[in-house]
Amino acid sequence: MSDHIIKLVIAGDGGVGKTTLLNRYIHDKFESETKLTKGLEFFSKNININDKTYELVIWDLGGQTQFKKLFAKSKWIEGTLGALVLFDLTRFNSLNNIYFWLDLLDQQGDIPILIVGSKLDMTDGDTKNIDDVVLSTLEVNDNYFDYIKTSSLTGENVNESFELLIRKIMSK
Repeated sequence: MSDHIIKLVIAGDGGVGKTTLLNRYIHDKFESETKLTKGLEFFSKNININDKTYELVIWDLGGQTQFKKLFAKSKWIEGTLGALVLFDLTRFNSLNNIYFWLDLLDQQGDIPILIVGSKLDMTDGDTKNIDDVVLSTLEVNDNYFDYIKTSSLTGENVNESFELLIRKIMSK
């Protein structure tokens, strides 16, 4: 049983790796064949911080256009304490729609938002152009507190991304 519940949102366009990242974080496994998230799905995980148990309730938002319209008009993400917003490092155009997700989450007030570049294992290591665009986004708003690159395949920075977000939430 947990002492507290922390509601998180994971958002981004379809196919950027949100569900795969969550499967790596929650179950510590990589699933290359995931199904389209229809609307939203829920994940949960108990974590211990300073001798207290916290239940993370993570809302995985479907990223296809038809679901974006649904989230823009709903109050489903109310009560969110923090968010991960993903884009695909191998598809520069997936960064174009990141602003939709950031604007949607900004409606929740002053919540910490971590921008996550996914599929690091599929890059040649040179992501400087993308990094520059993301870092310029961080300069615009204090809610977007950091940027991290992850690989669900290798597990690189997956746990670290959630830990970074949770530490930021706990510091508020």
